[in-house]
Amino acid sequence: MSRKKIRTQFPRGVADIVIKLTKPVFAKRGFADGSIVRDWQLIVGPMLAEVTRPVRIISGNSSEHSGTLVLHVANGSAATEIQHNESFIRDQINTYFGFSAVKRIRLVQTFFQSRTDSKYKKLTPLKTNEQPPPATKSALESVDDLEVKNALLSLGLSVAKRCADRKIS
Repeated sequence: MSRKKIRTQFPRGVADIVIKLTKPVFAKRGFADGSIVRDWQLIVGPMLAEVTRPVRIISGNSSEHSGTLVLHVANGSAATEIQHNESFIRDQINTYFGFSAVKRIRLVQTFFQSRTDSKYKKLTPLKTNEQPPPATKSALESVDDLEVKNALLSLGLSVAKRCADRKIS
């Protein structure tokens, strides 16, 4: 008996697809669904999330749920702070999961780029007095929805600005 794929008439969110794709990768590292990696900043707060990354959870005995969280730490001062606050962090993680998922935290000091660092150039905000190119204005005359029209005008402005910055004609 062959299975038919059921297609819906509505588009699916990218987040739904990404979760299904990443689940096997996270499972290899001991994470059930990767939610601890996704929500790390919510669990430990922005200050600790900036200098730490959860790497894997090593399971303990099969009879108990708790394991060891392997945590990459950016520097020695952050490692000292985490050792000092280990019980608080452990409680935050276990509260997030709703059961005793982590019994110990193992720290590995390693280098990683901060999430604020980016290899991409930051975009400058558009000025309100800039005018879109005439071709953009004429192409949008038939659009009735004001929100869509404003979004497309903004897109046209940003494309025109990028082209001008790169001197592309």
